[in-house]
Amino acid sequence: MVSRPLLAARLDDASSFPVTLVCATAGAGKTTLLAEWARELDLPWGWLTLDDDDRSLDVLLTNLILALQSAAPELGESALSRLRLEPEPDLDALVAELDDDLLGLEQDVVLVLDDAHAIADPHTIEFFRKFLKHPPPRLHLVLSARRDPPLPLGRLRGRGQLLELRAADLAFSEAETGALLRNAGVSPELAASLDQRNEGWAAGIHLGALALRGQAAGTRGVDEIVAAGVHDLIVSDILPLQPEPLQRLLLVSSLVERFTAGLCAELLSDASLAVRPLLQGLAAEGLLLFSLGGEPEWFRYHQIFRQVLYRELQQRTDPDDLAELHARASAWFERAGFISDALTHALDAGTHADPVTLVERHAQRAIAEDNWPELARWLDRLPPAVVRSRPELSIAQAWVHQSRGEYADLISALDRATVLVDAGTDQHGEGWAIARRAELEVIRAFISPVAQEAERYRQAGALILEHGADRFASSFGVYELGFGLWYLGETERFRTQMQAVVDADRGLDDPFARQREMWARLLLGFELFLSGDLARTRDNLERILGLASSYEFRRFVAQTHYVLGWLEYEADRIDSAIEHLERVLRERATGIIILVSATLALARAFDSAGRSAEADTLLLRLGERYRAMQQLTYGRAAFAALEAERALRRGDLDACNRWVSSAPELRTSVEIASNESPLLTYARVLIATGRLAEADANLQTLERIAAAPPRMISFQIRVASVRALHTWLTGDRQRAIDQLLAACDLATAGGYVRSLLDTGVGAPAFFDLLRQLPADRVPLPVRALEWTAPPVHTRAVVYEIAPYEQLTEREQDVADGLMRRLSYKEIALELDISPLTVKSHSTHIYSKLGVSSRRQMIRLLEQDVSS
Repeated sequence: MVSRPLLAARLDDASSFPVTLVCATAGAGKTTLLAEWARELDLPWGWLTLDDDDRSLDVLLTNLILALQSAAPELGESALSRLRLEPEPDLDALVAELDDDLLGLEQDVVLVLDDAHAIADPHTIEFFRKFLKHPPPRLHLVLSARRDPPLPLGRLRGRGQLLELRAADLAFSEAETGALLRNAGVSPELAASLDQRNEGWAAGIHLGALALRGQAAGTRGVDEIVAAGVHDLIVSDILPLQPEPLQRLLLVSSLVERFTAGLCAELLSDASLAVRPLLQGLAAEGLLLFSLGGEPEWFRYHQIFRQVLYRELQQRTDPDDLAELHARASAWFERAGFISDALTHALDAGTHADPVTLVERHAQRAIAEDNWPELARWLDRLPPAVVRSRPELSIAQAWVHQSRGEYADLISALDRATVLVDAGTDQHGEGWAIARRAELEVIRAFISPVAQEAERYRQAGALILEHGADRFASSFGVYELGFGLWYLGETERFRTQMQAVVDADRGLDDPFARQREMWARLLLGFELFLSGDLARTRDNLERILGLASSYEFRRFVAQTHYVLGWLEYEADRIDSAIEHLERVLRERATGIIILVSATLALARAFDSAGRSAEADTLLLRLGERYRAMQQLTYGRAAFAALEAERALRRGDLDACNRWVSSAPELRTSVEIASNESPLLTYARVLIATGRLAEADANLQTLERIAAAPPRMISFQIRVASVRALHTWLTGDRQRAIDQLLAACDLATAGGYVRSLLDTGVGAPAFFDLLRQLPADRVPLPVRALEWTAPPVHTRAVVYEIAPYEQLTEREQDVADGLMRRLSYKEIALELDISPLTVKSHSTHIYSKLGVSSRRQMIRLLEQDVSS
């Protein structure tokens, strides 16, 4: 390695330019130069090397944000949330969200985008065009590319915002070449000649050094070497100088992108060859082979060197024998657990391997481990007609669509897979068909309510668990049996059977057992929340969340955050509820039901925190999704009901009446999504508009639903509270007091607050009724309210006092840190929370105070203190 201080100094000037482009052909030393420079930087930096997996906008931007977060952990969470929630995100909104985060940086950040010439997707190009129109001042983007990437370089160049290093800049000087070649043992005369003919190309110098090492001037034709090109340089001058076993090793190992000594021995069919010392000797030279570390130790070739070697291997090897080598590599990678590599070589092996069966063998494990991106890549590499014709692959494709929220494609994949399973029963057997149908039923449950199919679910779950032949499907049997028993009201049997699953599978090092355990634990936690004590439920869910995180089960992490968010909302811990629900929306592997339910719950929480503008934005996006996905029915009625409740909150009875006049299925649905019950909202709107007789009929229906299994305490409290309001308005005051006392007793016992408070939104009479109750019978958080007027949200009265007092205690702590000019990291360290949580609190503070920057916030709060 030769130090290049002049180039490093030019790169240091990058801080004066928003964008730096290092553009030159392969082997020019771009990556090596940037890696050395980055390691010496005093600034935080991130690195992203683009490849085929980064071709789509969502994948590239996700990886880009993750690379940025290695330098600034607080960056990009809102943009990641949008990418996961929206299949085709609004580019302007994405750019704005990233810009907002970058403007809040406390110091400059460098991001190196290696192989930027790989950018080709039109959406990605358009994103960068918009992003670089006004480059963020704190971000310095360094692009490394073999050719000019399709970005607005001309505009940046014209504005003086682009620093460029081209091939001529990267070329090794005579002094640098001389130093490098002297270190490699090449004579000064040959070094000068090679430098002249090679024009400073780094890879050619490295390879020439190997070819000419130890030779005297005049003993070799340097002109001939350079003219023949790199291929002849390697094939004619490097390979022949190596011992025959090493030549064979170099050629055969070029078959794979990275390798170990064990893999090389497998390809050579010679376990006796001491492969590792040979590889370590080459790696020690630091020119052609690089050690990647690890145990066993992995290696890779310089890309150009590998390409030349592999071309030579193809020329020297019979096609059938080459296919057999690929088959051996595929088998080795599969045994080692590198399925993507195994698939690559299975596809190259032709008839010597079966890539379709390979994917089928490992798809279930990928599903069980929530490894959706890799499963999607496997399926994308198989012929689409093959995927559509195989039942297991069609089911796997349905899982991928479910993980991405691609609802229309999911429906067609499910229909196709159902036909294939029915057709394949005779060939595969009834046990196989039972397992596959159970899997399909669970996928359908992620996009449609379970309640209407409770008995069918119970029977299907029991059948698959009794069959017991398919470990993978047994986890879905737990899901189906658990939900079926719970919806049917068989509570004790539900608890007994789910606990038995937890006890049987606890601690087993098997993805299928872990999935069964997590389903059982999550169902137990959900049932405990809906039927009882919130404090005990929270402890239980926190344990589930820790376990799901340790298992890296994304879907269970998201679903647990959803239940915790709903729980925290019920307990009137609105800020905590928002944090949990926002986490759900950052995941896309949870199913459309959880995403829709979490969106509705988050909108309600935003309203209750006085952040109605954010609720507006959230519901606008959900409405756009409904319009784009006509087949999506889950949550439509709850979505319309929540809009009516928000109109009731604003006192907009005209909007309420328009909703009442809408389609009956939207206002009389009994669907309960994140505690939104359209029929209950309908009764409240009828009461608010004076139609008490109609409201009574609806309430009778609601009371029958609330009394039937499954037992849902929060729903019972809401129904009882609205009934008490109705009774109060009809004149039976004492009966209304008794009814509300019963609701308060339920709320006090479990710790429910919002179920009472939300009934009073838009209904001043409810607070008149609430004031008639003995203080010791009203839940403490409700009793603490200043009932001089019905609050718009929990802290409505407080918000009218002073800017600083509008903030929660935690927000005040964060605001104090912001006023002291501390960074997010410093505030996080001081308060023992994460920088992302600090950023989230900062966003809430700005929203509440009506400011858009730290400077405005400080000015406002300083005025508040001085007054």
